[in-house]
Amino acid sequence: MASKPSWRAKSSGASIAAGSEPSPPASQTASANALYGNKLSVLLGDYLLARSYSILARENDPQIINLIASVAVALSEGEVLELLMRGTLGELESLYWKMIDRKTARLISACLEMGAMAIGAKDKYVEALGSYGERIGLVFQITDDLLDVTGSRETLGKPVGADLMDGKVTLPYILALRDLPQENCDSLLEKILEGALHEEDLHFLTAQAAQPAVIDQCLALANEQVEMAIKHLSGLPATPAKSILEEIGPYLLSRTS
Repeated sequence: MASKPSWRAKSSGASIAAGSEPSPPASQTASANALYGNKLSVLLGDYLLARSYSILARENDPQIINLIASVAVALSEGEVLELLMRGTLGELESLYWKMIDRKTARLISACLEMGAMAIGAKDKYVEALGSYGERIGLVFQITDDLLDVTGSRETLGKPVGADLMDGKVTLPYILALRDLPQENCDSLLEKILEGALHEEDLHFLTAQAAQPAVIDQCLALANEQVEMAIKHLSGLPATPAKSILEEIGPYLLSRTS
C-alpha cells in the first residue's frame, strides 16, 4: 500500500546579513518521494547534486566548492557510521552524537554558511550562521528520531519503530535501554545490533522509548541545542529573517510530523 504523502512547507531563502525581507511561504506540497517513489527521487537528488557542482565550477568560488566537498564527505561518513554503530550503550550514545553531526548538522550548517557567503557577508556572520545551523541540525535529527517512536504511520509515512527494525539505535532507544535492568538491556542491545529482534521486542522497546520520561529527556537535550543555536544569532542585525531563524528551534521541538 502506498504511503501517505508527507507535507513540506516551501519557502524562499532570506538574506540574513543583508537584512532583506523574506518572501511569504508558498502553499504546502507533497514531497517528491511521496509522489514518485524512492528510485526516481534518488536519481533526481543525484541530478541536482551534479547540477550544483556544475554551477559551482562555473562560478569558480573555491571557498564554497571546498565547503560543498567537505559536506559531501561528512554526509557519507555519517551514513556509514549509522550502519556500523556497535559497542556498549555508552559508546553508542557517543557515536550517535557524532553520527547526527555528520549526517545532518554539517549539511544544515553549510547551507547557512553558503547563503551568507553568496551575498558577501562578513566572516563573523558566516561563522555565526554556520554555528547556528549546526545546532539546529542536531535539534532536527533528535526530534526526527523522537517522531519515530511517538508518531503514527499516517503522519510519518513509515511504520513506527522503523529505525529500530533497521538496526538503528537512536537517542530515544538509547535512553530507554539505559533505564532497563542491565541484563535486559544487554540482551536487547545484542538483538538490535545483530538484527535479531522479535516482534514483541520491537513493541516493548518502542513503548519504552515513548514513555514520558524518555520523551522529556530527549526534548531537554534538544532544547539545550536550541538555546545554543539562538545565542549564535545574537550578533546578527535585527531583521525579519533573523526572527524567522529564532523561531525554527521552538518549532522543531513541538513538531508532530
